[in-house]
Amino acid sequence: MATKIDKEACREAYNLVRDDATEVNWVTFKCIIPLLFSPSQRVTFKYNGSTIVPGDQGVDYETFKRKCTDDVRLFGFVRFTTGDAMSKRVKFALITWIGEDVSGLQRAKTGTDKTLVKEVVQNFAKEFVISDHKELDEDYIKNELKKAGGANYDAQTE
Repeated sequence: MATKIDKEACREAYNLVRDDATEVNWVTFKCIIPLLFSPSQRVTFKYNGSTIVPGDQGVDYETFKRKCTDDVRLFGFVRFTTGDAMSKRVKFALITWIGEDVSGLQRAKTGTDKTLVKEVVQNFAKEFVISDHKELDEDYIKNELKKAGGANYDAQTE
């Protein structure tokens, strides 16, 4: 079966991150794969498709980074505040995390699953595909968002 997305639940989580009135700075989207237990065959499970749903959410970026373990793949929508002393701007990033231990089949499904996520997560400054923990560094991501933002008028620090 093809992967589906719970658009209503994912849109609600997406809007929490975008809303300036909440403290939520990130949300993850993950695939759940329901397994149906077959009572007649005690050790057999059946694949019943998969659905993308909102996962965890939080305030602290370090907590988000801890969700990115080597055995998972997930999509993260993250709010960053950039700018200088005179002007702060909110930028959003779509981060696709693919852990080192994720199977080849799951890696291959990432592209089609991301298409579904992008039906909900439509506004972001930059998209990242990351499988190395070093690339999750907050300063690295903020720098990339700054580059994607175009003109930089913060001459005091350059």
